[in-house]
Amino acid sequence: MAKKITAYIRLQVPAGAANPLPFARGNAAERVIADPVVRNRGTIGGSLGQADAAEDLSAVCSAAKARSVVRGAEGERVVEMEDFRVGPYTTAVGAGEMLTEVRLPLRPGAGSAHEKVERRAGDWAIAAASAAVWVDRGRLADVGIALSAVGITTIQCELMQPVWCALAPRITSPSSRLKRS
Repeated sequence: MAKKITAYIRLQVPAGAANPLPFARGNAAERVIADPVVRNRGTIGGSLGQADAAEDLSAVCSAAKARSVVRGAEGERVVEMEDFRVGPYTTAVGAGEMLTEVRLPLRPGAGSAHEKVERRAGDWAIAAASAAVWVDRGRLADVGIALSAVGITTIQCELMQPVWCALAPRITSPSSRLKRS
């Protein structure tokens, strides 16, 4: 299986094009990540590996329920995003290991949004929030919410996710509630 380094810009999808990745629809997150130079050259793995609490992709990947693949001499292991970040600028990648893959689940009925408060366009976030929802038969089947730049690491709001699913009104599509998906 061929692997390649994925720059932020590769997540962008032309307007109106079908794409099963929640945050690629409408380019919600990748439009506000850094500046054009970073979007064209910066990589998803590099951003996640930095583990900066103020960067956008950790919140995006947490909300989208991504998983990271870490490889080393002992083999491969898959790490959930909430376990990948263990502290400020610190990840679960050990000595002699490398983040080799980020897996974003492809699920039908996906919608998403990412909002960021920043001083200037392309700046690090002062605060940011990412949300992903999955609708099944008119009901909210799953939700992911994550915050960045508001704590020492990205915060995944996992305790409230089942409550939001249970209390959500019946909806016809993910985009009927998320205006910026």
